[in-house]
This record gives sequence, C-alpha cells and structure tokens, in this order.
Amino acid sequence: MPIINPDPIEIRRIEAAIRRLPTEIGNHARNFFLAGWQKQGWQSGTGLIPWQPRKDTKNDRPLLVFTGNLRRSLTKEVNGPYIAVKVTGQAARYADAQNFGFKGPVTVQGKNKVFTRMMDIPQRQFIGQTKALDREIQALVDRRLLDALK
Repeated sequence: MPIINPDPIEIRRIEAAIRRLPTEIGNHARNFFLAGWQKQGWQSGTGLIPWQPRKDTKNDRPLLVFTGNLRRSLTKEVNGPYIAVKVTGQAARYADAQNFGFKGPVTVQGKNKVFTRMMDIPQRQFIGQTKALDREIQALVDRRLLDALK
C-alpha cells in the first residue's frame, strides 16, 4: 500500500472549510424555513404541504403574517459544531401553536374582565426537521469539502 503524504496547504483549506460549515449550515437552514412564507407551505421530504387557508376568505394577506414578528424571530445559534434555528422573543409564545396546531381553551384578558375562549388553530408548520433540508445540507457540505480539495 503506498504511503500518502498529504499536502499541508490542502489540509489547511479543508480545516478552514470545516470551521465555516456550522455558520453556513445555520444560515442555509434559516433561509430554508423562511422560504416557507414565500411558498405558503412546509417543504417535507416528499414535496410541498400547503398551509390550510384561513376561514376568513376576505382576508388576502399571506398566512402567518400580521406584524411579521414570527418570521423575523427566526434566529440561528451556532455554538461550536452545534447549530440551532429557533424562534426567539415574544413570537415564541405563539410559535408552537402555529407550528403544531392547537385546539383548546385560552384565557383572554379583556378591558374589565378575564374570560375563556375556545381556539382551533390548524397546523401550519414552518420550522422543524425535514428530509428535504437534510438533503440540501448534505449537498452543501459535499460542495464545500470538494471546493476545498480543488
């Protein structure tokens, strides 16, 4: 078996590419989730799953957008090799109800009294694990490592 003597410059390029990967992957994942607002649906491993339309047919603004807080609250967090894209700030209070759906009572504070209201929010997933994103991340990693070897 021949002895391979690796090129030190090539090794440095590969190490640099590996150091940059977590940030690039985090940015790519965040952009993938944000694209759901443009597509008005969730990109699963098998294709686009459109979000359920509103009951109010007169309201023609995009789904999950009133102030834009939920969309703007998607942030990436990179801690060494660990990457997280999550909802932060005040939007985190209602992000789960939108992402997973919610059916049940909610306590509402009125001007002069507190009352309970029944809510039925359909699932409109905008963040989470998906095979489509996994494939895109794998392609990104492969591209970056191959570029480092050129």
